[in-house]
Amino acid sequence: MKELPKETINNPSAVEDIFCKKFQKILSDVRLLRPMDEHEMKIMLAAVSVDMVEGTEDPFDSIKEDPNAPFIVKLTFKILETRFTFTCSNSLKALIAIVSETAGTAIMYLTYLQCWAKHNKRKYITAEDFSMEIFPNGFPKKEQMQNLWDCQKVDRAGSTESDNLLDYQSALKSIQFLEDE
Repeated sequence: MKELPKETINNPSAVEDIFCKKFQKILSDVRLLRPMDEHEMKIMLAAVSVDMVEGTEDPFDSIKEDPNAPFIVKLTFKILETRFTFTCSNSLKALIAIVSETAGTAIMYLTYLQCWAKHNKRKYITAEDFSMEIFPNGFPKKEQMQNLWDCQKVDRAGSTESDNLLDYQSALKSIQFLEDE
């Protein structure tokens, strides 16, 4: 695996050009995707209900404060609130967490969703957007997610900083909604 030059973190469109375009290419090849499982489908149906039926209570509204909530769910909620400029229902956040399984994968999904949101001028991603427009054919298989993870590694030899391009806000600027927009 060849790492990216460390200067890549200063390129405001690096994440879009290096990571998001590869993610999009994977989504266009159904052989590289897996369908939703039954558990994921149940959460998706909850998210669709929240978004489509006015007055529907989101069953995941209190999960952030639940001490028994899975770590990946709490982490996904926190990352979305602190690092990205789009949002979605709590049910959809929970689905993203469940699909992700790990912190790194959650960051990859959220980064791609941020890019999609920016390109489609939608600060709020609905469950319908997620299932019908973004992931209509399923999710990248684990091998594809590993390839995506590897493609965004930055040479940080001799440094204690992150070797993940996705961790640098300076490399995410082209896909963020800026204050003046």
